[in-house]
Amino acid sequence: MTDQHIIQTIAHTIHVSEKQIQTALSLLQSGNTIPFIARYRKEATGMLNEIQLRQIQEQYEYEQALSSRREAVRQSIMEQGQWTEELGRLLDQAGKLQEIEDLYMPYKPKKRTKASMARDAGLEPLADIFWQQDPHGPSPEEAAASYLNETIPTIEDAIAGAANILAERMSELAPYRQYLRRALWKTSKLECALLVEEDEAKAMLTYKDFSGRIASLPSHRILAINRGEAQKLLKVTLTDTPDANIGKLIQDVTVCDSPYHFYLRQEPAQPAPSAALCRTGNLRPGPGIPHGLQGRRHRRDGQRPRLRRLLFDRLGKTAPRQRRHPPEHDSKSRRNALIYRKRHGLL
Repeated sequence: MTDQHIIQTIAHTIHVSEKQIQTALSLLQSGNTIPFIARYRKEATGMLNEIQLRQIQEQYEYEQALSSRREAVRQSIMEQGQWTEELGRLLDQAGKLQEIEDLYMPYKPKKRTKASMARDAGLEPLADIFWQQDPHGPSPEEAAASYLNETIPTIEDAIAGAANILAERMSELAPYRQYLRRALWKTSKLECALLVEEDEAKAMLTYKDFSGRIASLPSHRILAINRGEAQKLLKVTLTDTPDANIGKLIQDVTVCDSPYHFYLRQEPAQPAPSAALCRTGNLRPGPGIPHGLQGRRHRRDGQRPRLRRLLFDRLGKTAPRQRRHPPEHDSKSRRNALIYRKRHGLL
């Protein structure tokens, strides 16, 4: 994505002209600070305020990172020889870094897993047979019999290996990962438990046996929980009821009734494959707060403007500084407070 395209995107998002954005970016890249530009370069920027300037700066940096990551992913997939026009279209449509990572997930180099060991054993064609769900295909046992060898001595081992490949493949479906992230945001709970004795917990004693919906947790509480987890004072777990999410996955991947229908329905519900559905970094259901959900909470809180300042900005005025009144603990203080108010016209 070129700079001109990024500028057009920002202009459409915050509803200002491209010329204003170009001027603001030029001033920022010259080393000027946002408060300086907002106060002393109003004529050049077309009266952009601090909030708009900060939005321009943050979105420009994000769009640059997005463009850079998109090109890196494109290059990596092309080097693997798995590039397709459909994948290119989806990659160009991705407007968030997380969406790009979801698309890249099936092609990202992985550590050695049960699925990778099954692939090394030559079971991926068997998994493909299950995945295609041909109603007139051979039975799973007949299909698996062709893949027996010294590494895979029994039909049950062959089917289990194919199921591991299917579980990993299901967990890498970008639409399902987006659905699961939204579902976790709405329904999941964060639970905390102390890892140390109460007298050692100090401020983290507040979070002993703590539980709360992640969608309603304020940012300061999430930061405190993160700090407690980093200091090895808290054990943090994200809990959810997986039945509905697994049901949604089964509904999405099941095309028709076939001899493999049983395995497609049963395998995601088993402990190991169901863990595979969410085991990647941003969607793991176990300890800690998923980073995708964490970032969403911080962005939501960070976009709350100071209403008073925003109101005065819309009126084209500068918000007056609020004076702090002196304390009135005794008669002398009350007298000084009276003088203070008369002097500043507060009476």
